[in-house]
Amino acid sequence: MDFTSDTFPKDSSHRSAAGARGSSSSDSLAADVSSSQNIENNEELEIARLQETKDRLLAHREHLLGQLLKRQKQLVKLQRTSKYQTDEPNREDSSRIQSVFPQDSASLLQLFSKVIPKAISGARQDSSSFRTRSSCKTPSQTEKIDGKSSLEDELASKYDALPLLNQQLRLDTLRRSCPYMMVEEVNLPYTRISYELGPNNSFTLEYELHVDTSTGQLQSLKNIRLPPNIRSKTHTLVEYAESTMNIGYLLFGLSEFSRLCNLRKEVLANMGQAVTGAILNILIVEQTEETIVFEKLFWKFKIEYSVHFDKDMLPLPYSVVLVTLFKNSAKTRDVQPIADALIQEYGVVEGIVQFIKSLYI
Repeated sequence: MDFTSDTFPKDSSHRSAAGARGSSSSDSLAADVSSSQNIENNEELEIARLQETKDRLLAHREHLLGQLLKRQKQLVKLQRTSKYQTDEPNREDSSRIQSVFPQDSASLLQLFSKVIPKAISGARQDSSSFRTRSSCKTPSQTEKIDGKSSLEDELASKYDALPLLNQQLRLDTLRRSCPYMMVEEVNLPYTRISYELGPNNSFTLEYELHVDTSTGQLQSLKNIRLPPNIRSKTHTLVEYAESTMNIGYLLFGLSEFSRLCNLRKEVLANMGQAVTGAILNILIVEQTEETIVFEKLFWKFKIEYSVHFDKDMLPLPYSVVLVTLFKNSAKTRDVQPIADALIQEYGVVEGIVQFIKSLYI
């Protein structure tokens, strides 16, 4: 048996198999290297793309910051130019103030062009009188300046920073500061002033004020008359004004009282709309000047809004909102602290809405 012919083909097949395995492993290695290079290239491209995006966003950010800085400079410039501009309450008040004390620069210049020559002329006359002892008026003989003097004469003789005495100017300022107060009659010592509490609702203050006209000193404040219902709510203020003769406290305190009463009417009206709009089938069963009552099923809510004076807070009044809850006509205890917390958090109207809604959740 010839074994030579058998061994050579086997050896040849082994070589070819080994060569095939070597070629396959080298091909897979090359594929792995190529794949790794592709991944690296893709990562580098992604990094480059992200860097371009970053540069573009940074440039856009710088542009926006520049625009913001430009707008801020424009806003500062606008605020500086409009710093002393004020809104007039209405055209009628504006024209009235304009007629007493002009606001625009041209009219002011015209006014002072009249005032300054008077002042210079008066100073020259006084100086001439002092030097020559002639018959010209001395400072003690000059006309006395008071509230009835014209604005031009008062400005010509004014050398201090005290308020002007001109009656019309002071009345116009008073109307703007106390919009609910109207001076109806001043016939010293008697004065009558009305205060508005709302449409077709007002009260009248009457008093007698005695002043020493030679010194301007207040001598007495008496016979203060108010309607009984108003007197009962403001007795703390009235008694203090009578004992101290502080007419300013009385007038300003009553003006603030009227302002809070007008605010109360608006708040209660808004509260009624807000509660009935937020809670279905709830009814307003009672509403007065100071009270509003809501009812739904077996719950009833009574809201009392009152204005008071306290001796330690004069002349300013303060408001009190009391909440009473009834269930089947029986009063529920300890609800005021909860209502106070909600009012402090949300305000009067929304606080009451949240308080009532919490019972129907």
